[in-house]
Amino acid sequence: MGLGFVLTADDPFVGIDLDNCFTEEGKILPWAQEIVEMIDSYTEVSPSGTGIRIFVKGKLPGEHCRTGNIEMYQQGRYLTVTGRVLQSFEVVKYAQ
Repeated sequence: MGLGFVLTADDPFVGIDLDNCFTEEGKILPWAQEIVEMIDSYTEVSPSGTGIRIFVKGKLPGEHCRTGNIEMYQQGRYLTVTGRVLQSFEVVKYAQ
């Protein structure tokens, strides 16, 4: 599994997953870039390396929301944290 964060009803956080949002060359796709810019919160590359995870303070209208390649959760979910922070829309590699 790995280091992560458990979303519960007692905390103010929402986890957002953007799936399959990079080109084969590693460039972020425009739809994902727009979401990252709009939310403007802590953003990192997901464990798979093909998606993005965003953590933000907020509330959803239900426990979770999903549409296409976008999922949002506010409770009942364990989200692995990679530390591979997305900055200037390029992946910053962490020390190995």
